[in-house]
Amino acid sequence: RLAGIDTPERGECNFGPASSYLKARIAEAGNTVVLVPAGADGTDRYGRLIRYVDTRDGRDLGELMLTSGLARSRYDSRDGYGAHPREAQYIAADAVAGAPTCS
Repeated sequence: RLAGIDTPERGECNFGPASSYLKARIAEAGNTVVLVPAGADGTDRYGRLIRYVDTRDGRDLGELMLTSGLARSRYDSRDGYGAHPREAQYIAADAVAGAPTCS
């Protein structure tokens, strides 16, 4: 799970485009990413890891998802979770992208 963002679930509007966008960014990075701990909440309620996902050249894939309009900034101190180190940056990226539209 990517820390600090909410992406469409299977069957929801923009699931396909969001999934394709993320896969394309990972492929551009040579299919290698760096998983970075995101603070105190290291796993979700299902035991899945919660991490920032960066490319080796330093691009933050969560932030790219936000600026593309295919994710929303969530699961942070505004939602009753702990604050995370990239929270302000993610909120700003989300505000720039605006509300997602269904494609």
